[in-house]
Amino acid sequence: MKKGIFFFIFLIFPSILFSQEINNNKNYCNFILNEINGLENIYPKIELIEVKVNKNKNWTVNSLKIATGNFRFIPDQYKKRFNSTIIVNYENNLTCKYKGSVRFSGDQKDHVDLNLKENFINQSIDVSLKNGHINGIVKFKLLLQRTRGADEILVSEIFKELGYLAPRTSIINAKINGVTSKMIFQEKSRKELLESNYRREGPILEGDERFTWMLSQKVPLDNRSNREAGLLELAKIGFKSILAKQINSRLILKNNNLKMMSYNSLSNLNLIYLKYANSFEKDTRYLESYRYHTLDNKLLGFNKKANIIFLDIYNLLVMSSSDGHSLAPNNRQFYWNSIQNFFEPISYDGNFDIFKSPNLLIKPTSNYFLESISTLDEVLNNLNIKNLNTKLNQNGIIEDIDITKKKIEKLKKNLEEVKIKYLSDSSVKNVSIKSNEEDLKNYNWENLIDNTKKIEPKVLFIKQKKDNSFLICKNINNCVATKFSKKQIREMLDGDLKIDGNIYQFLGKNINDISLINDFNFKLFKIQNSKFYFSEGIEFNFNSENNILNIYQKNLSGKAFLLGGLIQDLKINFYGYINKDYYFSNTFIPSDINGLTGCLSLINIDVKNISIEVYNSNCEDGLNLINTKGTVSNIKIENSFSDAFDADFSKVVINNLNIKKSQNDCADFSYGEYKLLNSNFDFCGDKSLSVGEKSILSSNLMKVTNSKIGIASKDSSVVNLENGNFNKVEYCLMAYNKKQEFFGGFITFNKLNCENYSSFFEIDMNSRILNNDKDIEKEKSG
Repeated sequence: MKKGIFFFIFLIFPSILFSQEINNNKNYCNFILNEINGLENIYPKIELIEVKVNKNKNWTVNSLKIATGNFRFIPDQYKKRFNSTIIVNYENNLTCKYKGSVRFSGDQKDHVDLNLKENFINQSIDVSLKNGHINGIVKFKLLLQRTRGADEILVSEIFKELGYLAPRTSIINAKINGVTSKMIFQEKSRKELLESNYRREGPILEGDERFTWMLSQKVPLDNRSNREAGLLELAKIGFKSILAKQINSRLILKNNNLKMMSYNSLSNLNLIYLKYANSFEKDTRYLESYRYHTLDNKLLGFNKKANIIFLDIYNLLVMSSSDGHSLAPNNRQFYWNSIQNFFEPISYDGNFDIFKSPNLLIKPTSNYFLESISTLDEVLNNLNIKNLNTKLNQNGIIEDIDITKKKIEKLKKNLEEVKIKYLSDSSVKNVSIKSNEEDLKNYNWENLIDNTKKIEPKVLFIKQKKDNSFLICKNINNCVATKFSKKQIREMLDGDLKIDGNIYQFLGKNINDISLINDFNFKLFKIQNSKFYFSEGIEFNFNSENNILNIYQKNLSGKAFLLGGLIQDLKINFYGYINKDYYFSNTFIPSDINGLTGCLSLINIDVKNISIEVYNSNCEDGLNLINTKGTVSNIKIENSFSDAFDADFSKVVINNLNIKKSQNDCADFSYGEYKLLNSNFDFCGDKSLSVGEKSILSSNLMKVTNSKIGIASKDSSVVNLENGNFNKVEYCLMAYNKKQEFFGGFITFNKLNCENYSSFFEIDMNSRILNNDKDIEKEKSG
């Protein structure tokens, strides 16, 4: 949502920047979103997704080799990408046509369907769109239904209801190279998944399967069982070598702090994987002991009770609705929640089937396991089954509500079975509470390195020093210093680095002291029903009698935020640190290592009748609201180095908004619903009011002076202005499409008096601007 560029460019080359923002590319759809539903901003219903592979013959040959090949696990050589055309047919004859690429998706042959009798072949595919999107999704999978359990969509909706990250999943009609079938449409874990679930973009990590099945791929497909073929022992070696990788490594290109966040989060997760790799074989209950163990929630949650219970409930829901497939470390995905400082699970590859669930107890369990069971049981008792059933039907599962009720009852019984197994297992009782350092000190890298070399002798290992330089190692102690290009660093993080025939495995920067890196360096103070966090460089005083919080920034890095709960009738004053040299520097850092862009932020919080004033902010955002809901009586911001005010994923009513002297945008609104009763903007370096990323904003009375742009609506957003007075602006109104995963912008206005402007409006072919329900003229001069 941020550009993160030199601020002086805004002052010298504004027209160049503007021309780069407007996307005047071809409209790939035969409709404009808001032409079909006005202010509702709702995507139309999909009727059919058709995929046409450009080189159909080559694709068919590749598919036949997968279906008939003498192997149990699909080798990577059959997963190359093919350029394709993707056509989306919506209801009411609405269509979009995109360019993209597809590849085979899946580890085993259940993902391919060869029917010689009827002469067709169908398969699960991974799709990446090169332009446009499908309902805000750019990367997704089309999966054969049998490759997922019967309750994939039901459990995904329950996860969402409980606040977990789960991909948008539905049953759709698909046609792949002429073969029509019902398939599972599921978005991939990318930034669109995070943003649709109200999370800021951050590292997404998953188990790296490069070495897991490499030995197993060499075992031919014959009449022997997996056990007879020796696959269990080969799989054990594979699971003893498994670490993590980052699947959105492009994040490191945005700024240095996001790069450090990526290094540190992957280093930490690798340590947690190391514990798993060194411990699962100690369990002698099962031959496939690697399947009955997962990652330690105490470590994933950084030993914080609330985080551990959140992770425990996730595990319990998986255990009670499946065979635990998605808890296997090779199937795990995580979002590094830098603000709450823990690895947040992403539901992935669940194979959910409530009536077939074996109710396994998957270890390790935490000290809060019984408390987590009670909490989940209470949540299941209070589920709104009617709403849940409605969502199922909307997503292609035509199911009577009585069936949904039976599934929830069975899910509760399954949970009780897991509880009984836990209580009867003596090995989980009296688990000592250790610090993270104590818990990890008995685990070392030698075993993992030895097992990896059994699989791939040419593998080399990468250690990172505390100064962020790199070492290439043949073993844990035989290392030499090296340098990598940006491209190579990205390949290292996402598990694809190969140089001169050698494969490289990133270990991390904390392998010598075997302890988790903690970048959350904030102190805590309770204010009303919320938590006030402040970093070094912040001083404050709180007058509880008069409900006044004064915050003083004493150096450029000082930041503060309120997290969770409810605050009401509170007046907050933030006074920024003034440093004239900084204001004339060439660059600024758009976010810190915790992902905070605001000098002052309100996060995951309810507000009622609060007032905020911010002066002399030197951060990317002076004030940032993230997932904030409620009413704000007054916001006043003056003299901001970059953006003055930014609201994301929020639903707020602001009675009075007054912003003066902002080097960049005065107010940005994203991913939410907003209402401004009275707003005044003066001396905004770029946009006075910027609304984007599928937001809906209404403004009763708005005044703009001495600014570049009055209102900009972009990326599937709607602005409804009742009354506006603009003076001395370059552009009064702008509506356009900027990001691939959205449509254009939409503005309606009743009364607008705009004077002393260069252009009344700018609009691209994906957008609309209406005056009293009529399209404004294509040419208008002052």
